[in-house]
Amino acid sequence: MGVGIYAALVAETGGVAGGRVRVFGAETERIMASLCGQQLDAVTVYQYWFEGSPGGEVAGFWLHFSDRPTYYVNGYGSEALQVTRGEPGSTEDMDAYGQMRVHPAVAGHPLAGLVGHRLLGAEPVCSQIQGCRTGLLLRFDHASIIVLMYCDDLWFIPGDTPPAMMFEQLTVGTWTARP
Repeated sequence: MGVGIYAALVAETGGVAGGRVRVFGAETERIMASLCGQQLDAVTVYQYWFEGSPGGEVAGFWLHFSDRPTYYVNGYGSEALQVTRGEPGSTEDMDAYGQMRVHPAVAGHPLAGLVGHRLLGAEPVCSQIQGCRTGLLLRFDHASIIVLMYCDDLWFIPGDTPPAMMFEQLTVGTWTARP
């Protein structure tokens, strides 16, 4: 990708360009702040299944905390993550193409290990192109995990260090980035 095309993409998407950073917004910051200090009671995933087996792809997930609303985390567009209030939906049958199932996160999934632990903090994960809406770093009392919406896929990266990406730089940002 040429420098001119890259600069145009950055400008068009609201990415980091000339000090301008696009963030999730005050609502996501408020939601995440309201969950800090709370114990995660359950995680429900929305996952693709084919012929009775999980196909691996998780399209979104719900975070269930005691005495708090349930929040749904999913991709918004090809490279942005969103957090919205909402209860788990139902399984969708796609006939010969499988199902999108709603079920508890099972042992072995990175989100399952967070259940029963306290959320200590959350920060946006920023990309050069998309700005600070690419993902979230969730810090729990025993571990951290990065959740990214990247190249049309939801990624789960254990730890607090964003992965190295070809042609892209990911960093942990702050909620109050200003031009």
